[in-house]
Amino acid sequence: MNAIPLKRAARRRDQIVAIPADLEATLDKLAAEDDRTDSAPMDALKYLVRCGAATAVLPAALGGAEFGWSPQASASLCDWLRRIGGSHLSLARLYEGHVNAFQLIWTYGDAAQREAVCRYVAEGGWLGVWNAPHPGGPLALADAEQAFVLDGSKAYASGAGLINRPLVTAQHERLGYVMVWPSCGYQVGAKDEWEMHGMRASVTLPVHYRAAHVDPVEIIGEDNSYHREPHFTAGAWRFLAAQLGAGERLGKLAAQALVRAGRDGDPHQRARMAEVAIALESATQWVECARRAADGDGASEEATHTVRMARLAVEQQLLAVIQRVHRSVGLAAFRRDNPIERIVRDLETYLRQPVPDLVRDKVGEHVLASARRP
Repeated sequence: MNAIPLKRAARRRDQIVAIPADLEATLDKLAAEDDRTDSAPMDALKYLVRCGAATAVLPAALGGAEFGWSPQASASLCDWLRRIGGSHLSLARLYEGHVNAFQLIWTYGDAAQREAVCRYVAEGGWLGVWNAPHPGGPLALADAEQAFVLDGSKAYASGAGLINRPLVTAQHERLGYVMVWPSCGYQVGAKDEWEMHGMRASVTLPVHYRAAHVDPVEIIGEDNSYHREPHFTAGAWRFLAAQLGAGERLGKLAAQALVRAGRDGDPHQRARMAEVAIALESATQWVECARRAADGDGASEEATHTVRMARLAVEQQLLAVIQRVHRSVGLAAFRRDNPIERIVRDLETYLRQPVPDLVRDKVGEHVLASARRP
């Protein structure tokens, strides 16, 4: 590891990273271009670097704001995710993955690993978490002489080809299910493997490791640290915040469209806008509840229960927003040059989170278990 010490800074622990005034206009333009060309959001990522959002995950002593792992920073992080999600949901997905990966390495890594990831981010490196299993088989970690090798694939790797050092999960015969932060290279699947309805610019593709060398210092945490509660479930509030931002933007765009068309005096349109406002306020309150639960030091069971409920509620409310926005704006909302069309496609795709039925079952199980207690 490079022995050059990291530069210390004097940022206060509670200091926020200001959201630039031009964020919406800048990301709107970049999102439209990235979606139209199905290209990687390179300029959008560079914009977040210039804004200080990429390094906001760092400790305050290194000039960061401790996004993702410090409760004092969660409100500011929530604002960033909502604002990015309102313009460029694919970028919000990549940014949330960056924050999540840093949080996992910071939480479960040792002092040397923390130092390494701080240096990587400070020098402009992007992070991501690749956990989804590949249909062809799991990613395996095996012993090699004084080291390990990674062999296998991951599916749905957002930022594939953009992220030099992702955090991946792998199965080892002796160590169990571990996180690996490998410095080795990987192969990216064909572009046509992500021909999706939305989230086209998230560059979510399969990745393949072929007998790739892994140093022991690149193994993070212990067996199943990745799934350890409450962090595993509670962290879902972050992608909920990004989704909420997209929903809020849809409500704003729909209202503006009605005003421009002179249809704001129609009582039916006013009724629909009232329903949109109520749905968005409900989703906002659920995201806030989930964020506070994740920040709290109470029982992990209650924190995960709250976040699971928030997942179900936010999805329900944002689907209702999409339906009412379409009904209000009409056919114009389906024009490719209308930002509503792109944001709806991205949001509908991003709302398809893993195991929704299991989440609902866990919520019901918790409610009934509570009823059985004296």
